[in-house]
Amino acid sequence: MNKRTLKSIIIMGISSVVGYLVTLFLTSYVTENIGIEAYGFVSISKTFVSYGEIVTIALTSFVVRYITINYHKHDIEAAESYYVSSINASIVLCILLSVVFSILTIKIDCIIKIPLELLHSVRLLFATMFVAFVATTMSTPFSTGFYIKDRLDISGIIKIISYTANMCVLIVLFSIFNPSLWFVGVGSIVAALIILLGSYFSNKKLVPDFRYNMRLHSNQKVKMLLTNGLWNSINQLGNTLNSGLDLLFSNAMLTDIQTGQIAVSKSIGTIFSSLAGIIFQPLQPELLRTYSEGINGKFLNQLKKSMKLCGFFGSLAFSGFFALGFLFYKLWLPSQDYKLLHILTIITVFTYIMDIFLQPIYYVNTLTVKNKIPCFITIIGGLLNVVGMFILIKYTNLGVYAVPITTAVIMFLINFCFNPVYACWCLGIKRSYFYPLIFKHLFATVLMCFIFKVISILFNPDNWIGLVICAIVMVILGTIVYFVITFNNEEKNVIIKKFVKK
Repeated sequence: MNKRTLKSIIIMGISSVVGYLVTLFLTSYVTENIGIEAYGFVSISKTFVSYGEIVTIALTSFVVRYITINYHKHDIEAAESYYVSSINASIVLCILLSVVFSILTIKIDCIIKIPLELLHSVRLLFATMFVAFVATTMSTPFSTGFYIKDRLDISGIIKIISYTANMCVLIVLFSIFNPSLWFVGVGSIVAALIILLGSYFSNKKLVPDFRYNMRLHSNQKVKMLLTNGLWNSINQLGNTLNSGLDLLFSNAMLTDIQTGQIAVSKSIGTIFSSLAGIIFQPLQPELLRTYSEGINGKFLNQLKKSMKLCGFFGSLAFSGFFALGFLFYKLWLPSQDYKLLHILTIITVFTYIMDIFLQPIYYVNTLTVKNKIPCFITIIGGLLNVVGMFILIKYTNLGVYAVPITTAVIMFLINFCFNPVYACWCLGIKRSYFYPLIFKHLFATVLMCFIFKVISILFNPDNWIGLVICAIVMVILGTIVYFVITFNNEEKNVIIKKFVKK
């Protein structure tokens, strides 16, 4: 790992910590002052935004790939053409989505159950969240400069500023006015605009030879982006069936309080999901560069190193929450059923043991532009998830636990049985190539869960300071465990020599 990549990971990590603080503050404040059932609508609004991503991802998912690869191949005109075309297409798409979102906002009470006293606030919440989503969508073409110049550290700094501004807006609004749900959307708009403007001006500085020249617009380039991105949209639809309908099922079939409990557990799941981006996003420029040189030993080694780095943080996060999650909820949301929330969250984040680890594997589909079969698998898995969720809620006594259990089982099976094999097929290598590393990763995770649980029993912390001290000890021991189990002798020697030299 070069210094710039490490710098990017550190800055992206800091930005996400600030983002986590916003999430933790928001969840705690809303559940304690407006009610846990009200917090459910904050998560539902974010879920509806994710439905919009089904459409936008068709355009945006390949923008960075085509612009960056053409730039590295010194075909600047083609890169500029993709750049201009993607901006124009994003503008048109945002206008169309704004019309759809406006109708949804007006008719939202016809789609989900909303208590009458919250209806006005929920409408404003959805409207503001949709505006923030449109601004976020427009920022995608301007983010290409971060990848071209491998300056994701700048992107991280912009995110730190945006998250900080979001928190400041929330604190001011909640302090001055009576608490209302739509304040969350206002904070999101401010954050999204900062990212949009920051990305725009950074792109102009990083890639000054990129100019918005309408003459370079190409409908063929837009068609290329949409044709390849369409399969990612279908894949996103499958992801929605897997994890984006749970709150709607809860809203329709469970109580408002149970929906709020699921929403809280999903807020921690969101933190795990963002962790995947923190770790893997800074690794993408190097994978793009090595892939542009061809599928060879260098690329495969880079891929496995990326998997180990992602897997380490995924295992550390899951094992830590497994051991300390109960105390975390007890301190964070003392008035709630923290035992239920802990179990619910463990089931929810179980999928991230593999999901974070396999982030580089998912990226292979984008690099090789072979994403059709994964789409069908994700759709099938999503449909099974919906059916399974309905059956478990309606015909068993699992209640609130039925919602995350189906997703956890189906996603783990897809990640274990299909994704590694398909990546090997895309790369033209032995189908079992990644499984030795996968088994090491899973063994390391199980061992870390056991060790961390023993540490939590021995230390028996009962306050925030004790929790933090316990977590630091776990990080140190977890690093040693994962390093010993997953890294080969050559990698261990290289790392040890670097530390000795320092």
